[in-house]
Amino acid sequence: MGQRSRGETPRVVVVKPHSHARARIGGKAYWLGKCPDGKPTPAQQAEAARLWQQHLVKGNPPARKRQAVVTPAQPVSQSVLTIGELMAQFLAFAEGYYWRQDGTTTSSVDEICMADQSLAA
Repeated sequence: MGQRSRGETPRVVVVKPHSHARARIGGKAYWLGKCPDGKPTPAQQAEAARLWQQHLVKGNPPARKRQAVVTPAQPVSQSVLTIGELMAQFLAFAEGYYWRQDGTTTSSVDEICMADQSLAA
């Protein structure tokens, strides 16, 4: 999704299953009603422009790309960690993290196992 300049109104799209108009402003969806002919009406476009201006007045500037957050690096230990050890640690983490409500692991764990086997080969 592209960024909008300060004066540019958000795009109004038609959601196909029910033919309703929607505009996204500040990460929130605003539903603007049903589109009679499958296209946004001028009234819906005007409502989106009004919501956009209201959003800007509240002090919410248009969203900008986020800058990467750089955290200070942790001190590197003197021991050398091999790829195999790193994969073993990650697999142990994944088995505890990627699981379903019924207690079984997801397919992500299987994919990590396959990646580990291909690295070992």
